Amino acid sequence: MVMVEEYKVEPKPITGSLVVITLIKKGEREVEEVPEQLQDNEVILVKDEGEISVHAGKIDADYVLPKPVLVNKIGVPSSVSDSVASMLFFNLEGTLVYGIKVGAEFPFIYLETTEGTKIITMSEIREPKSTRLEQPSKTEVKRVKRVKKSASKRKSKSKSTRKSRRV
Repeated sequence: MVMVEEYKVEPKPITGSLVVITLIKKGEREVEEVPEQLQDNEVILVKDEGEISVHAGKIDADYVLPKPVLVNKIGVPSSVSDSVASMLFFNLEGTLVYGIKVGAEFPFIYLETTEGTKIITMSEIREPKSTRLEQPSKTEVKRVKRVKKSASKRKSKSKSTRKSRRV
């Protein structure tokens, strides 16, 4: 028997371009087998002998956390200069968060959870684009293989040296 907790996904808008994907508990039950197919916007936590695994249907999020966490505060930079960023914080007061949907104007997002703090950068959310230009490949030139000359040639000895060796 395996304990399964079922959650419904609910988007919670924080700012105009930041939406937090929260989980609302639907129920808890014991099952023999974990369901293979899940509906969209549905998440289940499977608890089996101290191990917890997450199974989720299709979720509309840019970044999904490895597991749902209780988030107390979420912070976004309001202005960023050379080495200083002023932050704008929003209290979530222990909301169970599973993912984030964010616009491109934030370079990072700060999460203060019950397990510690986490900073999510835009490179984690979206794959960075390559700044290197691809150079056209050169056409391969076939090289002709040449036969190597033998390194040591047999020296021909004069007739007198051959005669002196005879015994």
